[in-house]
Amino acid sequence: MIPAEYIESSKAFEKAVDAIENAKYNLKGGFYGATANRAYYACYYCLIGLLYTQKVYAKTHQGTKAKFSELFIKTDIFPIEVSDSISMLFDYRQEADYDLDEDISIPPPTYSTSSSPRSHPYTPR
Repeated sequence: MIPAEYIESSKAFEKAVDAIENAKYNLKGGFYGATANRAYYACYYCLIGLLYTQKVYAKTHQGTKAKFSELFIKTDIFPIEVSDSISMLFDYRQEADYDLDEDISIPPPTYSTSSSPRSHPYTPR
């Protein structure tokens, strides 16, 4: 039988994939605020999925980030740059969703992605 935490983790990763697809669609359409939102949530769902594998269930976004940092950054499983990227995505999402004066009219920086996950700079060590 598959442990419950792995089932829940898998569900979170499925939501992350869906959010990534939504982000790509919004980016192509020029909807940069929506892109920022969906990119952040893709990352957030991945964090939740990773925490579930450790039987950790955070109740807030900040709690999720803090537990991820404790369990995966401070233990050198992921480099500190991952935490920096999460903070950047959070800030973009906050501006896009809550700052009514903010006009996100240019696309965020794009990063080259490879079909090989091991070649990505944020691949776990």
